[in-house]
Amino acid sequence: MLLTMIRPLFKNKKFIIGITIFLFFFLSGILGPYFYKVDPTHMSWDFEQSPSANHPLGTDTYGRDILAQLLHGIRSSLYVGFLAAIISLVIGSIIGSLAAVKRGIIDDILMAITNIVLTTPSILIAILIASYLRVRSLEVVAVILGLFQWPWYARAIRAQLMSVMSREYVYLSRMAGYSDLRLVVEDLLPTIATYAFMSFVLFINGVNYVKLNFE
Repeated sequence: MLLTMIRPLFKNKKFIIGITIFLFFFLSGILGPYFYKVDPTHMSWDFEQSPSANHPLGTDTYGRDILAQLLHGIRSSLYVGFLAAIISLVIGSIIGSLAAVKRGIIDDILMAITNIVLTTPSILIAILIASYLRVRSLEVVAVILGLFQWPWYARAIRAQLMSVMSREYVYLSRMAGYSDLRLVVEDLLPTIATYAFMSFVLFINGVNYVKLNFE
């Protein structure tokens, strides 16, 4: 099923170029530190050196190797971004799908919750929570960010699925006795696979932008 959902993406040249660039940075962050075994926090007397054989990208004001910092920074950013994006994607998909399928009072309640989270100063609240917990682990940062980034995605998913709900194959699935869960998984979510993937990438980008406020 997953292969069927993503197969159309590989017919798009822009997607292929984009995924190639993404894989380059992804592999750089994952494999780079194993091949370039330099401590990014190590300070030396080589202050602000230009690129050389010992330091391919030079050093910073404190004599730390810039390439080592870059590779480790990519890894931590991708890690936090992926965790937070997955959390946001799951929450947004569940709330958006339930609101579109159930309608009525459930839709009103879910959208009210979404609007409340959407209008709150999420960055400020996330920073306050992180400061109160006094925990600097990447996992905690990812969870906090993931809990505040989903509202716009939930609203978009709800709008798209409500338009899909009026199509004939959805009515046929209803007549066949499909449960709400089966209807969402088999009929509705595959129609928004491309948008979900795009949103996942935007989540990673947005989360890493907000992550700068924690550092």
